[in-house]
Amino acid sequence: FTLLFVSRRSRYRQGCRFTMRGAEESGDVANYVETEQALLFDDGAAASFVQVRGSIPLYWSSPVTMKYAPKVILDPSVDRNRIVFQRHFESLLTEYRRVLIVNLIDKKKDQGMLGKALKETCDYFSRQNSSRGG
Repeated sequence: FTLLFVSRRSRYRQGCRFTMRGAEESGDVANYVETEQALLFDDGAAASFVQVRGSIPLYWSSPVTMKYAPKVILDPSVDRNRIVFQRHFESLLTEYRRVLIVNLIDKKKDQGMLGKALKETCDYFSRQNSSRGG
């Protein structure tokens, strides 16, 4: 078989990893990349797996400094963050149908605050979906 990797970087909300963070009003997130792993077999059969990654879909930023762990600034509006989160995941679910979230950020200090906000937002939408029978 032939193993093929293809990565597609979004044309929306581009920037260097440490200078562009979070989401914008449309739900597009910084540093969004779709990577497809495909197996192409000699008999013509094929299989693939798609992974996407990007910045946490909330309104946040992290000013560039020379520090190892720069400060995270999170928009305090829960409603604003829920709206952008919902737009982001509606787009993902339309494109991919099933999505698994993996949170890879540090659980301490400023990043811990951001991770907590992500978990609370995920939990909110999980409860909303459950109450609708989804």
